[in-house]
Amino acid sequence: MDECNGICATCAGTACSAAQQLCFDENATDASLLDWMCLCIEPSVGNATASVASCYLNECTETSKRCTTCAFETCAGAGQNCTDPDTDARSVHDWQCVCRAPTYGTAAAEAAAACRLDECGTGCASCANATCTDAAQTCSDPNLHAGFLHDWVCECPPPFSGAALGRVAVELDDCELDECTASCASCAGATCSDGNQTCMDPNTHSHRNATHDWVCVCAAPFIGNRTGAVVSGADCVLPPPTPVPQTAAPPTP
Repeated sequence: MDECNGICATCAGTACSAAQQLCFDENATDASLLDWMCLCIEPSVGNATASVASCYLNECTETSKRCTTCAFETCAGAGQNCTDPDTDARSVHDWQCVCRAPTYGTAAAEAAAACRLDECGTGCASCANATCTDAAQTCSDPNLHAGFLHDWVCECPPPFSGAALGRVAVELDDCELDECTASCASCAGATCSDGNQTCMDPNTHSHRNATHDWVCVCAAPFIGNRTGAVVSGADCVLPPPTPVPQTAAPPTP
């Protein structure tokens, strides 16, 4: 007896078809009962004897063209890995592309990921590794897009500002010290602003030879300045008046 098509106590009835599966009875003799099977329909896989099957579909690895939701070469073609978080055949359109180390990032379902790479880390040919940290400097990667490489910088340590591309920053060449804005032993701090004056550092680059050179500048319209201290009231003066051009008298007839 073919238990898939017959009517009997042990027959499948509509169990398989109701689950959108195929019914198969390998041995249709009366001596072989309860051996019918529900088979999952391609591209899903799975089967069960005398019951509905649990069907599985890995949308990342399945290559059958009958799979209309599968990734195929989408991820691999972008140099990425594919992951299907739920391989239940009823869960489709949920595969994701995942960036390969040392890049990182995961795309939304059914698309290649926008991979990121922090070159201040380790594990890539263009990475800084410990270049900056070994020199007591901070590494910064201004663009984490995996397509932007060799753009990491070593930042000058405080109180200095500045950075060097792809190497350790050299103080005299790459670092600056603005004694008006930085915090250091020779810096102005709030000296000028507390006196309602403006701070100006005339030389911020060659800082080893140009510290203690900040000046307080009188507030407009007054002029005057003083190095390393607030300008006293008597030293803030108005600029001399601009001479008025004299018009020549007409010649005497």
